[in-house]
Amino acid sequence: MTDYSNCIFCKDTADFNGINANEKFEVNCERCGIYKIYNSAIALLQEKELSQPHLISAFIREKTEKGIKLELDINEIEDLDDKYFEHDPFEIFDKIMLFFYRRCEKIIEKIEIDHNKDYPIAYAENSTEFIDYLRKLSDLGYIFSQGAAFKNFTITLEGWKYIQELRKRKPENNQAFVAMWFSEEMNNAWENGFHKALDDLNLNPFRIDMLEHNDKICDEIIAQINRSNLLVADFTDNRGGVYFEAGYALGLGIPVIWTCREDYIDKTHFDTRQYNHIVWETPEDLYKKLTNRILATIPFATNQNA
Repeated sequence: MTDYSNCIFCKDTADFNGINANEKFEVNCERCGIYKIYNSAIALLQEKELSQPHLISAFIREKTEKGIKLELDINEIEDLDDKYFEHDPFEIFDKIMLFFYRRCEKIIEKIEIDHNKDYPIAYAENSTEFIDYLRKLSDLGYIFSQGAAFKNFTITLEGWKYIQELRKRKPENNQAFVAMWFSEEMNNAWENGFHKALDDLNLNPFRIDMLEHNDKICDEIIAQINRSNLLVADFTDNRGGVYFEAGYALGLGIPVIWTCREDYIDKTHFDTRQYNHIVWETPEDLYKKLTNRILATIPFATNQNA
């Protein structure tokens, strides 16, 4: 009988909220975070042992902390179970310090850690390994422990300097805003070109028409561009809004990648023709060219399929 009380990955108690109980659930686990999972995957995984469940748990938690809600079927879970996860200690220190940073609204704010619930943020196998990482960060002078229990911390001045440099090297928000023509004609290009390329490079593809909100659309566009670290501007059909969004991003110093389907490139405005556009013919062509351009020009992009 399928168990809908314990998280598939960490086995801790979790809430299963039925989006469509016959198809998939949204799972809220205090240790792993929030994710969606297909009912068929739950049933299969309760009969199968994963090789690195704690690393999958950590990956889900990291995505949750960044506001990304994964949707998992059995194939994606098996891919994650085969995935190589970075084990470099300094990569782990980066993840912990960024976690602390997200918990701070004031520079002197105290941070409380639950070793049993929070160890996935360090890709640790258990709370003991997590505490070892925390002790090393304390020895480096980046955090200060309030008491012997090693549960309450403040970030030191050296720790704040470290975070400042870290955020320059690795932006916390990996959102990539895609400005484009919202037409059924472009659906294939979105799914197999823009979205696939950005997702494979560990970037979070964002389209304004896919966001549910109650704000004025122009205000929401500006807010979402402000939250992004990359803007992809596609000028197929020569949409005026794309020019505005690209120009606004340029003014903020956000990198802009210019693209256009081949049959529209001659119709682009002369003010933007000096930019090096990716001229594409098919979604597959777009995927390849966009992937290569991002890897060549965006320092925080990484190819998870490499």
